[in-house]
Amino acid sequence: MNKNEIRTVPLSQVSNVVSGGTVTINLPTIDTYHKVLLETGISYSKMTEVKLIVDGSVAWELNSMQELVNILDKYNSIPTSTGVLQIPFVMNQLNQLNERVLSALGTADISTLVLQFKIATDVTNPTITATAEVSDNTNIGLMLHIKKSNVDYASTGIKTITTNNIPKGFATPMEGKDVYPRLLVVHFENDGVDDFELKTGNTSRYKASRTLLKHQLKSVRPNARTEQTGYTHIDFLRNGTIAGAFNMIYRDLSFVVDVNLAGNYNFTSVFLAPHRGV
Repeated sequence: MNKNEIRTVPLSQVSNVVSGGTVTINLPTIDTYHKVLLETGISYSKMTEVKLIVDGSVAWELNSMQELVNILDKYNSIPTSTGVLQIPFVMNQLNQLNERVLSALGTADISTLVLQFKIATDVTNPTITATAEVSDNTNIGLMLHIKKSNVDYASTGIKTITTNNIPKGFATPMEGKDVYPRLLVVHFENDGVDDFELKTGNTSRYKASRTLLKHQLKSVRPNARTEQTGYTHIDFLRNGTIAGAFNMIYRDLSFVVDVNLAGNYNFTSVFLAPHRGV
């Protein structure tokens, strides 16, 4: 068998597809997962509290499948189709094929992999058919993590964010190799961010105005990002390589933002790390 061959296989372990139910999709730990495809007529905004759970630990947390589509598909200029929800694990925004393969979700060294979400109570007669695109199994290695943070500001101006949900790096490389977790992108669910700065301690590592942030979304390789309405995006994967993303060797990260609107500035951090997280 060709180890690089991509196969399309049904996922039969789908349970509790009912109005108001918490759907559980068990992904057998016998393959490397490139994406999961859900054929459904349910509105993506009606599928909420999305989690990807690896060996009992939450690796992904999103408000809804609509948010997933916004920040993983549409933002990365991945085509979407009505009635087919695609959940990608492979990072197609990387230049090199070997790095894209690296980001696929291997399961050879884990016991359980579960996709979980809730269906709204006003959805009638929901149906879901689940399929996966897979290849031969590998160890999990580095995988995508999606972590939520909640911040709310009663006033405008410069704010410093030090929440524990900002990903923190390791003191030593992963598994003794010269590989550290990498911060790929931060999505603020508010377009009122004028300036953004990433600091380690008192040292500025990245600083950009709103104008520059928007320009960088257009100049990234291999494909430009698509800005989503109501979001502010800070993209660290501008040259299309894992090595070019922000190296999370540091543990004392903070974000400094200049906001021009009072209100909610919840944000989502997307990063590569071992499944045990950062």
